[in-house]
Amino acid sequence: MTKKIVIIVVLIVLLAIVLAQNTQVVTYRFLLWTIGISQIMNTQVVTYRFLLWTISISQIILAPLVAAAGFLLGYLVATLKKRKKPAGP
Repeated sequence: MTKKIVIIVVLIVLLAIVLAQNTQVVTYRFLLWTIGISQIMNTQVVTYRFLLWTISISQIILAPLVAAAGFLLGYLVATLKKRKKPAGP
């Protein structure tokens, strides 16, 4: 039953994106709602094992941490690439 509700909400938001004049705002809202719904639906505890370490953490905390680490890594790589570019003639 809940999957049907989520599908209906997604279709309504997609229709709003198509019909809206300011599609950028509607698109951002759609992305935020999608992220929020996925966070609410994934609350299980996940256990990671690496060598001698074992970490148990909820997916609702893990997903934003992984996303933030990915953005930070991408930003650092882009910054380092900018610095290494030689000056053009």
